[in-house]
Amino acid sequence: MWLRLATIIVLLLIIVLAVAIQRSGGVKPFLQRLGYVELIYNGEEVPEGEMPWVVYLEIEDRTARKFCGGTLVDWNWVITAAHCIPDPGSPESVTAYIYHRSSPPIPIDRILVHEGFKGFDDNGDPVSFENDLALLRLDLWSEPEPRREALSRFAIKLLDPSEFNGLAGPGATAIIVGWGETEDGEISDRLLYATLKIMSNDDCNRPRVYDGRVSGGMICGAPSKRGESICRGDSGGPMTVGDPATNEQKLAGVISWRDSNCAKRDRPSVFTRIETTDHWVERTIAANSDR
Repeated sequence: MWLRLATIIVLLLIIVLAVAIQRSGGVKPFLQRLGYVELIYNGEEVPEGEMPWVVYLEIEDRTARKFCGGTLVDWNWVITAAHCIPDPGSPESVTAYIYHRSSPPIPIDRILVHEGFKGFDDNGDPVSFENDLALLRLDLWSEPEPRREALSRFAIKLLDPSEFNGLAGPGATAIIVGWGETEDGEISDRLLYATLKIMSNDDCNRPRVYDGRVSGGMICGAPSKRGESICRGDSGGPMTVGDPATNEQKLAGVISWRDSNCAKRDRPSVFTRIETTDHWVERTIAANSDR
């Protein structure tokens, strides 16, 4: 009798589970709702019309085509990671797509890599991720003024150094965005986002974490129990924080690097801090705004 009752209970549980999975749209969404599947490297889809400053970049390397993220910071300027750009002297190797991967391609006419970035070793890997910043000037000179004004409205403001400790200090919430690799091991065809808590560089530099590799020009995003993190293909994309005084997002960092494979939940994501006291981004744009 007890065996028959146990069998009935198990069958009922299987039926309930099957219905729940069907209503969730499949096994993976059902597990995500329970918190058992990494939600980013993946993340949630960005609602249409939100975050219009995000840029998709295609880069033609000598051996392959790769892609990175970027951020529109002025009507014709995009910031990305320097390690995304193998040859700064070849702006024709980079194509930008604003907001959608299927939007009209925009050529680049100038690439300016931070002078403190140390370049690549013989294997094509960055010597270091220090000063991992590059500015791309979009070739939009023939665009009419209304189009330029529209792009200026899409551009995101930079977080000023004076605002950093208050808005991007340890414990603050940051948003990361990208088309990078998801937990399926595939590149996303949708723009995805997730949130991370900023952690102190001291905690990030503990021996069991990054053991001193994180400098003052970098920001760490704490790993989460749900597995949100950056992954391959997200490099160069935005890390933003909210400004409650203006109710808007501001660009605090550029997605730079992360140790080990993306599925490991104990490794922080690392970002290059956008603005330090030397205001490199603003100075570089001002000095190169003429055609």
